Amino acid sequence: MSSYFCSCCLRCGPPAQVRTKLNFFLSDWMNRMLIRYSPRHLIHSEQLVGRQINSVTTTESAVSSYQYLSRQFSSLRQGIENGQYTASEAREQFQSISQQASTTITALNNCLQCYPGASSVLSQSASQAYSEMSSLVQISNQRYGQQSGNVIAPLTQLDAPLQQNLNAFSRYGVTPQRIIPPTFLPTLTQAGFGRTAQFASANSVNNRFGSTHFAN
Repeated sequence: MSSYFCSCCLRCGPPAQVRTKLNFFLSDWMNRMLIRYSPRHLIHSEQLVGRQINSVTTTESAVSSYQYLSRQFSSLRQGIENGQYTASEAREQFQSISQQASTTITALNNCLQCYPGASSVLSQSASQAYSEMSSLVQISNQRYGQQSGNVIAPLTQLDAPLQQNLNAFSRYGVTPQRIIPPTFLPTLTQAGFGRTAQFASANSVNNRFGSTHFAN
């Protein structure tokens, strides 16, 4: 590129040929950034942040972790609603998001000091994450029909961690009915979340979830 400069380049600036090349490189870089951060790629960008959530040590970091889960589930739901994914592409997204969520939920479950005297902010942030997850499964069922079982199958790896998560709250007096929405049990039971559904049903009071029975 130096061959294009005249001897007085410091005074007159780069010639037209160099300016054209610079403009091309800048335009190409901007296009790459727009593609990278488009809604379709939002999940992948969030996952880079999610890989850092492998240790939760305070109530504040627990709240942030639940908020992260909400963003993950919400982003994928919006992508599916907007028709951005075929069934096979959506399954790949579920596989990726499930791995990240499993790491995050396990970290939350290991934070023994987070749940005693759990604040309303903590339970509300957890409730939002569970609600977003339920909505994600519902939208997937509507979008992919008979294929939805295969699409959301990777999500079932969260069954045991979620059951343990509800148990962490329950040990300190926060019952599942204060965490999960009414749609959660019927929706997630159909999706294969037997352990979570059974625990929530057995440990909830006032029978908020109706008369649904779950197999042992």
